[in-house]
Amino acid sequence: LLPRGLMREPRSALRRADSICLTRVDQVDSAECERLKVQIRAHTAASIAEIAFRPIQLRNAVGEVESLAKLQSAEVGACCGIGNPQAFLRTLTALGAPPSAARFRAFPDHHHFTQSDLQELATWVNSQRVDLLVVTQKDLVKIPQPSIGRAKLWALEIGVDFLSGEAELCVRLHRTVANTVA
Repeated sequence: LLPRGLMREPRSALRRADSICLTRVDQVDSAECERLKVQIRAHTAASIAEIAFRPIQLRNAVGEVESLAKLQSAEVGACCGIGNPQAFLRTLTALGAPPSAARFRAFPDHHHFTQSDLQELATWVNSQRVDLLVVTQKDLVKIPQPSIGRAKLWALEIGVDFLSGEAELCVRLHRTVANTVA
């Protein structure tokens, strides 16, 4: 099944698609992206949009926002419960705030943070002398508090950049919504 994971459809389902979004195309070389598009086009005539995700700002559990520059002026730690924790680490590194291996904790994908986990994280944050703990937005909704231990808790807010196919996708989405409402 592509992409790999639970609740994914088989490749044959591409025949039903009107539009396909390839995400994280900035993290693969262009030749690999082209090979993937050739494979997709062998199964469907659907339009293909290419998307990259980019960090926008930091956001905390009470809705406050901070500039990404804050990452360069603090002792940063990070943790996440996502399927690809190394991608999150690469993003922080690209922002100039690479946490050392000792300051990075990865939990299993879809991790439900228990009170025990949060206490353990607080102890860990304090022992690492972390001022700012960065998590994903997916994790922040499971940790609705402004700090852990002595560290302020911030999520890396991510935006979407269309590299191609945005106009056609929007036309198809508007057409679909109009047909659904009518």
